[in-house]
Amino acid sequence: MPDIEKYSGVEMADIEKISGHDVPAGGGLSAETPLTGAGTMLAFNGGLGFNQDVDYTFNLRAWSNHSFTKLAASADYLTVWGIKSDGTLWYCATENTNVFNAITTSYLDGEWHKYGSATDWEDISSGEECFGAIKDGEYWFIGSGSQRQRGNGTTSSSYDWVLVNNAKTWVQVAMGEDHTVLRDSNGEVWTCGNNRDYATGQGTSSSYTSTLTREQNDLTGATWIAAGNYDSTCVISGQVYFTGQNSGPHAGFQSTSSSDRNGFTAVNSSITDVVSTHHHSRYSLFAITTNGSIRFAGYANSKGRPDNSTASQTSSTNQLSIISGAGTGWTALFGTASDPSGNRYGGIGFKSGTAYCGGDVFLKPVKALQGDGTNTTGNWASITNSATPSAASVGENIMVISWS
Repeated sequence: MPDIEKYSGVEMADIEKISGHDVPAGGGLSAETPLTGAGTMLAFNGGLGFNQDVDYTFNLRAWSNHSFTKLAASADYLTVWGIKSDGTLWYCATENTNVFNAITTSYLDGEWHKYGSATDWEDISSGEECFGAIKDGEYWFIGSGSQRQRGNGTTSSSYDWVLVNNAKTWVQVAMGEDHTVLRDSNGEVWTCGNNRDYATGQGTSSSYTSTLTREQNDLTGATWIAAGNYDSTCVISGQVYFTGQNSGPHAGFQSTSSSDRNGFTAVNSSITDVVSTHHHSRYSLFAITTNGSIRFAGYANSKGRPDNSTASQTSSTNQLSIISGAGTGWTALFGTASDPSGNRYGGIGFKSGTAYCGGDVFLKPVKALQGDGTNTTGNWASITNSATPSAASVGENIMVISWS
């Protein structure tokens, strides 16, 4: 179809609006402008290789009127859910799937839409083809349940958000590739889903844990949980507890063995300063300490480390050692926990009130978020914005950050 040069005899370049909608000069598309204040930016992989005018700037969407406190980007689909400070739930999507039919076709427009009217949504996480959330202390689920990650004994998909479990007061949810980890108000850890590589901490690496079940060691006092490809972690009294596949090795044990770990076990008694753990790719683990330093274990391919080093830490003496080149002041990290390929190194982080992102496998999103076409290697660098970063998430092909 040829370009439209005129509309009703008037040059397109001279028309500002048609039916109330803005028209870019000349009738062409315009790239989004990076935010300089509150709002949300989403960047994605993809492009038109045979049109050099479509550069990294077209891999960005920006909304100045939407800020979130929690975000969850789908691993497999171009779908993002977010929670605002008022407890409302929102979604943004561009494709329909058989597991997210709560999103009507008319709203697959790449804009944010409010879901329902509830104001008590608290936490949210994304798996391969599903999402889990905490709503007023209850565990809710949407998406594919084929790996029993739903946790109520069924393998059926849920096409809309459904209450799964309110037997406990749930405070945090973390979804991995094919399993789910939950933390309750007593600091207990519960899991369900595919037991592969002991990811669920149920004492088996085969079959499935179909219903939410307390992990095998009956731990208490957990203050944080996280889930990765086929591994899981929790934090108790500043120590990291790990279960699952350890092929880096990246679990943090004082050993070069890459054997899977059967059950949540403290990895290093000398490390007692961890606040949170973060699974990026299949072969790496990060932890943020009480002073905002970053501990790291595993492979460091593709600029996955926030200090831009590609040095792995897989020996018995340096797993979970602090990467001093990253400095201090880190409060959050976000990577691709659900990643069947295992090579989606890179992520987003908040440091001293500034958002950073990097990883050469996310080069187009990184360039779009940083707003600087000179970054050709996926280096971690700050994103220029005067507001305070409040939420972020990384999917298999997208990165999304919010400021307030």
